[in-house]
Amino acid sequence: MSSQTNNDIVPQVLWGKANELVKDLNRDQILWLGGYLSGVGLASSANGNGSANGHVVEAVANASQAAPADFKLTVLYGTHSGNSKIVAEALSAEANERGVETELVSMPDFKIKKLKSTTHLLVVVSTHGKGEPPVAAEEIHRLLEGKRAGKLDHLKYAVVGLGDSSYLDFCQTGIDFHERLKALGGEALGEPTLLDVDFKDNLAEVKKATLDLFHPAGGSAVAQVEASTEVSANVSPNGIYEAEVLDIIQLNGRGSDKETYHVEISLEDSGLTYKPGDALEIFAHNEEPLVDSIIEKFGYSKDEIVVVDGVEKTVREALIFNREITVITLPVLKKLAAFVQEGDINKILDNRDELEGFLEGSDLLDLTNTFKLSVTAQDLINSLRKLPPRAYSIASAQSEVDEEVHLTIGAVRYSKHDRDHNGACSVMLADRVEVGEKIFVRVSNNDGFRLPEDTSKPIIMVGPGTGIAPFRSFLQEREASDAEGKNWLFFGDQHFETDFLYQAELLKYRSKGQLKIDVAFSRDQEEKIYVQHRIKEKAQELYQWINEGAYIYICGDRKRMAVDVKQAFVEVISEQAGISLEDAETKFSALRQEGRFQEDVY
Repeated sequence: MSSQTNNDIVPQVLWGKANELVKDLNRDQILWLGGYLSGVGLASSANGNGSANGHVVEAVANASQAAPADFKLTVLYGTHSGNSKIVAEALSAEANERGVETELVSMPDFKIKKLKSTTHLLVVVSTHGKGEPPVAAEEIHRLLEGKRAGKLDHLKYAVVGLGDSSYLDFCQTGIDFHERLKALGGEALGEPTLLDVDFKDNLAEVKKATLDLFHPAGGSAVAQVEASTEVSANVSPNGIYEAEVLDIIQLNGRGSDKETYHVEISLEDSGLTYKPGDALEIFAHNEEPLVDSIIEKFGYSKDEIVVVDGVEKTVREALIFNREITVITLPVLKKLAAFVQEGDINKILDNRDELEGFLEGSDLLDLTNTFKLSVTAQDLINSLRKLPPRAYSIASAQSEVDEEVHLTIGAVRYSKHDRDHNGACSVMLADRVEVGEKIFVRVSNNDGFRLPEDTSKPIIMVGPGTGIAPFRSFLQEREASDAEGKNWLFFGDQHFETDFLYQAELLKYRSKGQLKIDVAFSRDQEEKIYVQHRIKEKAQELYQWINEGAYIYICGDRKRMAVDVKQAFVEVISEQAGISLEDAETKFSALRQEGRFQEDVY
């Protein structure tokens, strides 16, 4: 083997030219130049014109290939349920595989002043509620509005936002971070990547596309971050398991206006585990009569072939198993607007109030009945969102039920546009799935809704209706672990006689001294009484629990109940501490930042 160095091979004058060429370039520019010149060098060599110039190209290219390892990538994530953490960990692992030094950090652990020394930043953040940041992201989201961050002219960044496109403010927090970093002088390496609820299905593509922004040379793809538990061969690589339905029991009494089911599912031989606070995703399929009505409305043949994710299927199969039709999202509405022949769809798109009113509760058939569309079957399939799994709070603890998982599901049935509408998953379980049949499920971790690690801490749980689900798991876990902390539940529904879900179980906990319970049945008296009223009635004792270090949990309706309950707690703090509502809000926000107020709302 030759012992010659590059200086022996390449004339000094060429080294001088090469150094002159690259001396004022930053690493990213060198990286680009190296890739470009490598192509030129290869072409020259192929034409027999390489000689010494080719070695200069090789030297520059080698320098560029080493460049990515010379910078540090900060992956900063803000999560509510844990999904942003999953994505951030996957991106961090991929970056490490490419040889990039990576720092993975949660937003509460990140000091805003560190942005001044951060050169490459990847933000991964979810959106919570109505376009709001998750609790973990609130502080840095607020600070980026002010002057604390300083000028960020040195910063190169990219943003990955997570959300649900069935909400109008889809991935709004991710968009906020992108715009604020840009306004402070940061250089955006691309537009924000906005991930929908099916993000796990696209994680490999997201990793490559996102990290190519920082490292265009690419690198080997790595598998998705594996679950921490050992799972069996019966579970797919992305955690999906075909599980047997063990029991379906209606919880409401005869004459109730509600339709709530207790569903028990077997995880036997799956190896899947979950914690109290986690959710179970169920992969539903759409009702055949609804699909047939849509096909008839568009004038398709049921056997017409379309391509779905590279696979040929009939349009009927695609609409039953692969595409969302019971929910219309804003991105879907905008895509289908291009095919509207009759009707002023822009009137809706240009008015937020009308848009919100139309989208809420409307399905694809409503859209076709409101506007005349001329769209091919393939274009329709391409425009619709993938059919995402429906997530339900788990209503059991494995310390109690072992290889089972229990759910509390309210059947969604309502009328709109003079038609009956059914929830895709809840009514599938209520009407079309029999005990002994199998359904596809996947555990979804929710690190933002966890029991306190210190089992001596009191907990206050507010869960009206199906919001009781995670608190059933909390109580099972607290009993199994002999937790010494006190438990207080606020439960509400319409009628005591027909709607007191899990009444016998809850009263048993109370009789053993393990549970304090207050109930509010709104229709049992002339004046409606809700859980927030019970909270204010118990102000003095609640404030005492809070001062003892109690953790507060809310599960249920996001739009009304959760807002009213949070306001009730603020009023309790204001009244009992003798401070203004504004100061009480600050104190309540501090509980959120400490992790002592958590919510699982929908």
